[in-house]
Amino acid sequence: IGTSLQVEPFASIPCNVRDEVPRVLINNVLVRPDTFDFGKGRGVALIGDCQEVVVQLATLLGWGAELDSASKNWTRGRNHRF
Repeated sequence: IGTSLQVEPFASIPCNVRDEVPRVLINNVLVRPDTFDFGKGRGVALIGDCQEVVVQLATLLGWGAELDSASKNWTRGRNHRF
């Protein structure tokens, strides 16, 4: 989520999992499409503001209330936007 995939060791994680493991990229730009094998059906890219994409995904999965609760607990007493 939200990565350029340029900094190791994280950048190599998508390359070092078994071929059958699906890959999901949540980012504001498409990065390293070869790593995610989008053309082979092993990866999906959800492009947009990462926070908005996560909220939309959680809502579609029926997890909206849980995400909202976790967000409120995490930001309590802080000025972070989630």
